[in-house]
Parts: sequence; structure tokens; C-alpha cells
Amino acid sequence: MVSRLLISALLACAVVACAEGDIGEDDAGADKACPSCAVGTQRCGEAGVEVCVAGDVCNGWAPGPPCPQGQECSGGFCAGCADACVTDEVSCAPDGVQRCVKAPSGCLSFGPATPCAAGSRCSDGVCVAADAPCEDACAVGTRTCADGGFRECGEHDDDPCLDWSAVFPCPGGAACAAGRCDAACADECGRGETRCEGDAVRACSDFDGDACLEPGAPTPCAAGERCQAGRCARAEAPCQDACAAGATRCDGAGVSSCADRDGDGCTEWGAPAACPGGQRCAAGRCEAECRDACAAGSTRCNGQAVEVCEAAGACTNWRAGLPCAAAEQCIAGACVAAQPEESPTLLEWAVVDGWLLLSWSAIAAPGDYVLRLTMLNGGAELARLDRVGPGQLSDDGAFLYDGFHIDEVCGAIRATGAPRGDYPLRASIWHTQSPGAVDSADLPVPASCR
Repeated sequence: MVSRLLISALLACAVVACAEGDIGEDDAGADKACPSCAVGTQRCGEAGVEVCVAGDVCNGWAPGPPCPQGQECSGGFCAGCADACVTDEVSCAPDGVQRCVKAPSGCLSFGPATPCAAGSRCSDGVCVAADAPCEDACAVGTRTCADGGFRECGEHDDDPCLDWSAVFPCPGGAACAAGRCDAACADECGRGETRCEGDAVRACSDFDGDACLEPGAPTPCAAGERCQAGRCARAEAPCQDACAAGATRCDGAGVSSCADRDGDGCTEWGAPAACPGGQRCAAGRCEAECRDACAAGSTRCNGQAVEVCEAAGACTNWRAGLPCAAAEQCIAGACVAAQPEESPTLLEWAVVDGWLLLSWSAIAAPGDYVLRLTMLNGGAELARLDRVGPGQLSDDGAFLYDGFHIDEVCGAIRATGAPRGDYPLRASIWHTQSPGAVDSADLPVPASCR
């Protein structure tokens, strides 16, 4: 009697070709589970490249894309003729000096070695005396870029010192960086990722040997199965949405959208569509390259309205705000209560017979005013005296006040416990309905209280 596990394994092998001996029973009839491979890995099979894809029960090997003409599978990738050196490059061989020439295959490779004379040996591509001293030219295992490829440090000639190898050319479309060949390409999917195409599975791996990832050829699901979320499953098995219909996301340099693409009633992500030149994917859509116009969350005034800096796609920009109320004005990016407009003012002073007389020339709002004299000590307020009243308006428009007598001033200072001395004075005019001084002036004469 074949066990359930064995039946499940046989169904899985209908999705991907199981190698001979993958599933079976031992002599005692005990079950064996099919061995698994890592999804996305590659190997060489009889027909060329094979890739490991996910099955319903276990993973298995499926045919990959055929190799281009002139190439064959090697190490799980399609490979063909590649230059092994640079034209006229010289290198040491065990029996002499060899030079880089074009081989019958059309690629460059080192030709037969020219032996060194008796009593000499090859060092760094030239024949030298056998007893000539040498020095290490590099550190073992290090690499460096040279002539469209890279060199590797090691023991490559007849002397006992370390030197650079011949150039290992980078394959077409690749460039050397930090001693390694980097392919001039971009990944089209994530390693090990699988996706549905109809009722077939496409695995992601490097199928063309360019060091970048791309989807492989579709592997059809077995009869009675359908592809769901990148795997073949029994048709009666319920599916689950992989995303919200209509949603988009950035996938590499393109945009992938969510929809029911295989008719199973569930959603899945589609293949990414590349953004046009000069654009990039941001928040699931293609947008023109941009620069931030402001710091997110900052504000500014635009006339009598406040503008707020916020994200607009991939970059920030100013968003028009609501205007300030009628009794407000925009100052430093915020609506504040409007201050009453005031006319130019002039505060004047004089000292006559021990009196400090102050006058204020202005055309100002009607109402009561406060004339304040502040005594200072070290720049800070020590004491102050106020005169409150409407003031007397002269014919020339000046508010005249009798001012303050020096005895009154010194009495206020002594009341604070301050020692005798000279104290700076500051005069100011205040409107009883205004929060700040209308005008002020530091007087050039101190209060001499001795």
C-alpha cells in the first residue's frame, strides 16, 4: 500500500520533473520523502540549465531557458567563449614566458610558453637570473582592476615571491570595481521569488549569466492544478489575496499593480512596468525626479495666509493654507492678533531745578497714557515710577508732563535697599490698552542719589 506521503510526493513531481530516485520505498516498504532543493538555485541538466521551483509538497527541478547559440551550460549558467587575457600580455608559465594571442575559438588566450635560457627563470613575465632576488608585489588573495578585468595576487611564476596574475577579463557588459566584475544590469525580481503566469510558475534567478536576476521560462502546472501566489496547487484548494485589488507598489525601478491575473478569483502582484526615462518610482507610482522645496512641517507667510510644507509625492512642497482672520495678521508663519497701527513718536527730556521733565510729541490713538521712569541697576529694573492720565495736549501737539523730582526718584531707589550711587534711567510711554511700550529712550544722565 503506497502511503499518503508518497502519493503527495508523486503529485508534486507532476509539477516539476523529479529526478530518478527522488521518491520511492526501501526494501521494507518504508516511505521516503522526496529531497528538496533551494528555490531559485540552478544546475546543468541533460537539456541545459535547470532551475529549482516550488511544488505543492516539495521543490523540484524544472527546465530553464535554452542557452544562446554558441553557449552551453556550465556551473548552472549559460557560458561561451571568453577572453582569458589582453592582447600581447605576458605571463609566466611553469616552463617559460607565454604571450596572449587569439585562439582558434576567436577568443584571446595565452599561447605556448617560450622557455627561459639555462640558469634563468621567469619572474613577472620576463626571464631573469635564477638567483636574482625578488620582493612580494602584493598581499596574497587581494585583487586589483586592470585592462578591462582583474588580477589576483598569488604565486604565479618561478620565484618564491607573491606577484599579480595575468588579467582575468570581465565578461561583456561588465566592468571591474574593487577587483571584481560588476554586471551592467539590474535585478528584475528577487532571488528565490516565484510568480504566476496563467497556470504556470516563473522562478527568479540568474538564467543568462549576467550576474543579475530575471524571471525564467514558465513551468506549466500539472493537470488539475492552478498557479496561486507563485506555486502550483490543487484546483480545489482555496486561494488567498496577495494584495488589495488596484494597489500599486515599487518593484525595482518600475511599478507593479495588484489584480486577479490568473482567473483564480484571488489577487496577486503583476510584473513591474518600468518608469519612463527621467522618472523614478515613489509610493507606487512613477514621478519625475524632484528636489525638496522645504523642510516638512515648516510654515511660512504668503501675504496674510499661512502655507505649510508637506510631502507631495517623493519630495516636499508648499501647500496653500487658510487666510488669517480679519483681526489677525501673518507673522513668521503663524496668524497672530493684529497690533494697532501707531504713528511715529518722539520722546524728549530736560533737567530743570531738580526736576526731570519729559514730553512726547505724537499723533496717536485717543485714551489714557502712562509715563514711566525706570531706574536700572546692571541693566535690570531696580525701581520705577508711573504717571497715569490723559496728559495735556499743547498747541503743537505735544503731551506735556511735569515729570519727576530727583528726591522722588532717589526715594524709590532707597526703598529697594540699594546703596547710594548713580543709577541709569529709562523713560517710556505706554498706552493703557496696548501690551507694549509705545516709545522709550535711555536717558544720558543718571540719577545721582548720594
